Amino acid sequence: MKGSQSKTRTAPAGTTLAADRPYRPGLQRGLGVAAVAMAAAFVLVLGVRTLTTEDLGYHLAYGEHFLSTGRIVDDSMGVYQLVPQDRLRHELPPGSWLDAEGRYRFPNANWLSQVVMARAYRAGGLVGLSVLLAAVTAGIFALLAATMRRLGLGTVGIAAGMLLAAMASYERILIRPEVFGYLVLLAMLNLLVRKRLTRASAVGLVALQLLLVNLHSYFLLGLGLTGAFAAEDLLRRLWRRFRGENGDAKKAPAEQAEGSGGLLWIVLGLQVLACFANPWTWRLAALPVQTLVFMRAHHIAGGSLTETGHPWAVIGEFFSPFAEGVFEVSRGSYAFVVLLVLAGAGALCAAWLRRWSHVLVIGALTAAALTMRRNIAPAAMLITPPALWACRDALAPLVRRLWPRPGIPRAIESAAAAALILAGGLGVFAVVTQRFYSYESRPTRFGLGVSKTAMPLSAAEWINRNAPAGRLWTDYNTSSNLYWFTQQHHNVPVLTNTWAYPPDAMARVLAVSRGREDYRTAFDVLGVEIVTLKMDYTSIPLARGMLADANWAMVDIDAVYATFLRANGVNAGLARRARITPETLDVDAYVRRLSRMDPVSSFPVFLGASLLMEIGWDAQAVPVIDYSLSHWPNAPHVERLWDMKGICLVMLGWEAWRESPQDVQAQRKHWQDARECFIKALEINPDYRPAADHLRLIDEDIKRYW
Repeated sequence: MKGSQSKTRTAPAGTTLAADRPYRPGLQRGLGVAAVAMAAAFVLVLGVRTLTTEDLGYHLAYGEHFLSTGRIVDDSMGVYQLVPQDRLRHELPPGSWLDAEGRYRFPNANWLSQVVMARAYRAGGLVGLSVLLAAVTAGIFALLAATMRRLGLGTVGIAAGMLLAAMASYERILIRPEVFGYLVLLAMLNLLVRKRLTRASAVGLVALQLLLVNLHSYFLLGLGLTGAFAAEDLLRRLWRRFRGENGDAKKAPAEQAEGSGGLLWIVLGLQVLACFANPWTWRLAALPVQTLVFMRAHHIAGGSLTETGHPWAVIGEFFSPFAEGVFEVSRGSYAFVVLLVLAGAGALCAAWLRRWSHVLVIGALTAAALTMRRNIAPAAMLITPPALWACRDALAPLVRRLWPRPGIPRAIESAAAAALILAGGLGVFAVVTQRFYSYESRPTRFGLGVSKTAMPLSAAEWINRNAPAGRLWTDYNTSSNLYWFTQQHHNVPVLTNTWAYPPDAMARVLAVSRGREDYRTAFDVLGVEIVTLKMDYTSIPLARGMLADANWAMVDIDAVYATFLRANGVNAGLARRARITPETLDVDAYVRRLSRMDPVSSFPVFLGASLLMEIGWDAQAVPVIDYSLSHWPNAPHVERLWDMKGICLVMLGWEAWRESPQDVQAQRKHWQDARECFIKALEINPDYRPAADHLRLIDEDIKRYW
């Protein structure tokens, strides 16, 4: 009958109403898979990078010594003579001691990592080390993705987690022992997040802890991970006892490891014992705790660039991420802020879901990352999986309540996947085209081998080619790499690894480099004939002093490093022939040499101009700056070049006044040109504070003197 007909609106044959249109899982699944693939491509190209590790020579030398002799080096190889034992001012580093013969000894927490690195170097040289770094990086993020997958996160969550962890940690993806620690820690987390801990997983956790103890001093984090999951079991048992419930009255949530509590405590006990399974037994086992106590006692963590206390306090990786004057405006810093937001939300959500182990892991690692920059990378990798998982599970009911129909959440997920695909693709493009690193003025590059702006290769080549006689002195950051790459000093008797370097020796090197101790006395006592310096703020005072000293000659200079010979010593003839002065520097040849040092030619030319300006060779710095401005007018931070040129012109104006006080016109021309440079810098970047300050000062000087 007509009255009984349904009033439901129907669509024409072959069509479907929008509200009833069937969901197409293939498209959404494809977008999710593409997002994961693009995130994986991004982290893979991040791992293919040139070597920039400042203490690479130290690690290779110690690894090579083991491969050649079977003995693990745990002494300073003569470096302690820089400071007599009866004049020690600073406490020995944690874990270190003086043996019966008075030798400085230390537990080499990185010995197994050094062996792996040396083996890769033997197999493929510097390229072999780059391949090793790429492989370890791929393993780290593969484990990160597998852990998120094991927790039940979808493809969008996995892609987002990989991108966030990569952006927060890329500054620390270096060929250093700590990267092996990241790999092992993620393998441990992957086993711990299983719904049920099997005996095989338990054995794996103990084996991984044993491996970590001999790879890097991060092994305390391994105990912390297992301890957090064991603590959750204890908390649940205590809560049930407090509530008067028997063991079967209240089951743990489905996502928790059921029946694993007792086994976890056994694993934790065995892991503690594994900490003593190393060549130094209790000395290395106690090292992480001793280090934390040592750094707190000497106010080391959270230092700043102006720190004048303990020598360790000037090491950048020990700075607090938000310490005054040290916050880096970089992608990594912004990603860290995002990570902190995720950590806070994840901890709250995990507490709401009663995932106490994850609350402990997130809270402890967040505190560690806020203490010093070097802890950001492992924190990002270990916080991201549980935090994303907790946020998803806690917020899912709210999403279902706001949007009961699945269409809107699915559309949001698809849009998020598309955004992640775009972000990952842009990241890959930026890395491969070198924009990713050059934008932040980093020496790292996409490719294999070594970065010539980060390693003293040209200085080592000059020394190898000319074979000067006598003892070599370097600054703290340069020492082990220069000794490794020079044939004459291949045994690397001077170290840069913090734990292996006596604080008093380090303090003396810093004092001489910074001009706080007379270099002439120090070099005479030690018999120094050759000096190579990385020309940064820690060594410029020494370089300026030696340039003004007729008894020393600068014989080689590149974008970052300079080499000096004693002009009145055993190398007097070589020093006389090779001496470089402002008058003899061939600026055109210097620029050509700089341009060949890096795939991004503007970067070493910029560094070379900065170096010349810092040592006071302003007349030579200006044409180098002009060359850079004319060839790369859109280079990153070009406003700094204009500001540098302005500074050089101001100094040239003062020089003109000193040479001829009555010739005011020459000084005025330099200062007026300098003023235009500062204005140009501010036109490019109105927020560039140094140029604004310099413009104000030059206006005041012009008003005062004219």
